[in-house]
Amino acid sequence: MWAVRFNTMYKKIITIVALAIIVSPFTNLAANTKGKLVYDSGRSINYYDFDTGVSGVMLEKDRLSVSPGGITKIDNSYIVYGLQKPNGKYDLVLYEYKKNQQVVLGAGSYPLYLKEKKELMYFDSAKNGRGLWLYKAQIYENELVKTEPIVTELPFYSANPLYKVNENNVVFIDSENKSWKLNLDNNQLEPIESLNTNNCIMYLWISKTQQYLCREQSTGYLYLVNSNTGDRTLFIDKLKYVTAYIKELDSIIYTIPGFSFIRGETYEIGRYNLINQKKMKLPAVGVTTPGNVIWVE
Repeated sequence: MWAVRFNTMYKKIITIVALAIIVSPFTNLAANTKGKLVYDSGRSINYYDFDTGVSGVMLEKDRLSVSPGGITKIDNSYIVYGLQKPNGKYDLVLYEYKKNQQVVLGAGSYPLYLKEKKELMYFDSAKNGRGLWLYKAQIYENELVKTEPIVTELPFYSANPLYKVNENNVVFIDSENKSWKLNLDNNQLEPIESLNTNNCIMYLWISKTQQYLCREQSTGYLYLVNSNTGDRTLFIDKLKYVTAYIKELDSIIYTIPGFSFIRGETYEIGRYNLINQKKMKLPAVGVTTPGNVIWVE
């Protein structure tokens, strides 16, 4: 009798545990996903491999480099990242990560590579000495060539992430949190009124649904705003520190801050799946920030 009761209880426990795993908000959603999340956490460039579940440091940077300066993918062999120098300014570095080789291209930060045009956009010091300008250039024999300023009239006191909407348009915010769209064919600027009129600061571009993810300044709520109609829907206010949208995962990456009496401030990395609206914590080290997260295969 006791054996029968034990077996019955055992089966119930197994069933409950299995259900708990299935419905857990941090269920592992990485199955059958091949690729790496690569992110600049300041002192190092780290990675998390979704296929193997392995995380680690891809590149140790100079010990004086504490603030990330943006990162972009050229292809599945090369990336460009901004390296902070002792004087606080930044250099753009071309890094062949599969061979662990790198070379400095020139001054600049928060790069965005435009594959169709084979051009690199980035921020660098304004030639009039007032803040930053937005430039574009080509990479030739490990140097930036045909360098040209393309946005000089906006207030940029620090660099901000650049997001490619399509092969002809890039969006970003200035240092007054105003959102802009830049036409790459004629370098014409257009304010994004659906965000500016509602004082909603753009955080991310969701390419699959052609939406902006922004945070309303007055409430702190996150909204998804249709780039064509301007219609907006309340997202969720639980992801306080959103840092990237990864098209290959159809997911938002975010930072989870915490505190430990032993280690002090702690940071974990989370993934919010837009398909099934589930969250998971990634077993990865470091902190993610906007403009400093990419996907490589």
